[in-house]
Amino acid sequence: MVLDGIRVPRLDGGGRPRTRPDRVLADKATEWATFVDSIRAGQDF
Repeated sequence: MVLDGIRVPRLDGGGRPRTRPDRVLADKATEWATFVDSIRAGQDF
């Protein structure tokens, strides 16, 4: 599975991930949540 150009290992792969996808995905989710909140608040981003 490829997300934003970052290879995210599947949970059922059994291998150890070479990156830290959890941290990357959490950061992206936080940025997206902030972006959505700013839109709902009517602010210009």
